[in-house]
Amino acid sequence: MRKCISCGSSNSSKFPHCYLCGLVLVKIDSVKFTDVDQLCAGFKDEFYEDYAHIEKNHFWFRTRAKLITWILEKYCHQLESLFEVGCGTGYILGEIAREFPDVKLCGSEIHDSALKLSSSRLPEVEFMKMDCKFIPYVEAFDVIGAFDVLEHISDDSIVLRQMHKALKKYGHIILTVPQHEWLWSNSDAYSCHMRRYSSKSIHSKLQEAGFNVIRSTSFISILLPLLWVSRFMKNKYRETNKTVELYIPPFFNALFFMFSKVELALIKVGINFPAGGSRLVIARKINEYSI
Repeated sequence: MRKCISCGSSNSSKFPHCYLCGLVLVKIDSVKFTDVDQLCAGFKDEFYEDYAHIEKNHFWFRTRAKLITWILEKYCHQLESLFEVGCGTGYILGEIAREFPDVKLCGSEIHDSALKLSSSRLPEVEFMKMDCKFIPYVEAFDVIGAFDVLEHISDDSIVLRQMHKALKKYGHIILTVPQHEWLWSNSDAYSCHMRRYSSKSIHSKLQEAGFNVIRSTSFISILLPLLWVSRFMKNKYRETNKTVELYIPPFFNALFFMFSKVELALIKVGINFPAGGSRLVIARKINEYSI
C-alpha cells in the first residue's frame, strides 16, 4: 500500500501511478521523493549517454546481459513480473523483454537522463523515479534485479532489505557487483563506487537480509589477469577517466567476447568461478524481514 503525496489517496495498484491524479511520486514513512535529485551522488549523470552508445557492442555488457537472461530461464520458473532497480539506459530490460516477452517489466532510476533514455528505448515498460533505499512495493514482484548498483550506495544493506520487502513469497533477487578489493583502481573512485565485493561479503549481506543464495559465480574470470594489469596501470599513472574502459578496439572487443562466451558455456554446465572482475548471485527470499 502506498500514499500519494499529491492528492493523499491510498494506492494499492501494482505499478506506481496514482489512480486519481496520475502522479508517480509516493510517500513512505513520511519520506517524500520531491527531493530525490539531492540523492544522486552515486553515479555521474553524463555516463548514461556513453553507455547508451556502447552497451550493445561492448563485450562486458553483452556478457552480463546473456548471463542474466540465462539465469532467469534456469532458476526463475513461472516468471510473471520483474523489477530492475537502477535500470540505467534500459539495456538489460530490453534484453529481458526480448527473451521473455510475456513478463511484466518495471524499472526504476534516480537520474532523469537515464529515465529519458530507458523510456524512449522501451515504451512498453513501466518506469519510475525512485531512491532504492525506499522501494514503494510490498510483495509485488517475482524477481528483482540490481545490476552493478549496490556498489554505488553507502548503505547497501538497507537496499537489500527493501528488495526483500518488495518480493513475493519465495521470490528471487539477482545481483551483479564488481569484485575483489585488490582490483580497486582510480576508475572505481571516478565511477562513485563505495566498494568492491568479495563473495563472502555479498553472501553475508544477502543472508542477513533474509535471502538464501542459490547460485553464485564470478564472471570475467578468464580475462582477470588482463583486467588486473589494466587496473594496475591506471593506478600507476593516475588514470581517472571511467570511459577509457568502455572504448576497446573492435578486434580486441571481439576477442574478449569470444573468451566470455567460453566462460558462459562453462557456467551453464555448473562451474562456478572463484575469482573474476564481477560476481553474479541469485538468491531466494526465505524469511519475513521487519523494516
